[in-house]
Amino acid sequence: MKDSGLILAYIGTPDSYFTKRFIPSLQELSYAELKFICVNQKELLLFPDNPSLFTKLIRKFKRLNTFIKGLNSSFYWSIYSQQYQIQFYQTSDVNSEVVINSIKDCDFVLTAGIRSTFNSELLAAPKNGIVNFHYSLLPKYRGTHPVFWQKVQSDFNFGYTFHLMDPFIDHGEILMQNQIPVNNAQSSSEICDHLTDHASQQLAQLIQQPVSSLPQDEQRATAFTNSDYLKYIHINTAEDGATWFEKSGHTNLFILNERWMVHLKPIGPDHLPNQFTIRGSLVKEGYRFKFKKINYLPPVFYYFTLRKYFE
Repeated sequence: MKDSGLILAYIGTPDSYFTKRFIPSLQELSYAELKFICVNQKELLLFPDNPSLFTKLIRKFKRLNTFIKGLNSSFYWSIYSQQYQIQFYQTSDVNSEVVINSIKDCDFVLTAGIRSTFNSELLAAPKNGIVNFHYSLLPKYRGTHPVFWQKVQSDFNFGYTFHLMDPFIDHGEILMQNQIPVNNAQSSSEICDHLTDHASQQLAQLIQQPVSSLPQDEQRATAFTNSDYLKYIHINTAEDGATWFEKSGHTNLFILNERWMVHLKPIGPDHLPNQFTIRGSLVKEGYRFKFKKINYLPPVFYYFTLRKYFE
């Protein structure tokens, strides 16, 4: 497709795996013109709603670290774009006039990983609309953390969807959908990377195929929000060990008592008495867990504070 005359654009963040895979794949399709609209959005850092003073300090440090990483990634992509003659635009507002004007002449616009909603003017800017990439077989698992929720629901029909964007979240008509065999034992992030790798190889077909789309079946629709995720990862110390063990199979990140971020590692059944040791492990209802980190620090810092919750 080189020298095809197509004008392509990608809207994404500088530090995502989407960008790492999709930009090189789009490069191979056409050198007529490729634009990269780099959106520097704030990373979604999960913390308790009512954190302690120390947790607030940790959060500030994490945000500063994330900001620095974002700057480094943006600088990398600006140099990369210059080297490969990609038009590079950088913004913190995806609905800005700069973004809208930059995609008006585009034949194909792809976006992935942007949490901000797109306003009507932006959606109408390119003549063929904007295509979004989503980690699920839509209309199931709309919204945030789709692969995580599939694992929670024991739904192992993993796949991805390219769909036209409309004013609603993950709602537009489907252009391409693929179900991919995945090792269920993989983590959510590993599954996401596998799906992205496969999807990046389908971009030529997606761009070349005749314009056709399929409305989503609303009767099959399911959706999850970030609030649903936060509710799920709150530790309830009254739960039995089996519940903890099951949850830990989907995520090792939990919020305890609105004050601490807890990283748990389940290490299987153990019939020792319930106890919490200074090494950071605990036994609850016959299941043994290990605290990997708490507030991003070794668990020994919280030994005396947390012990009362598990005795």
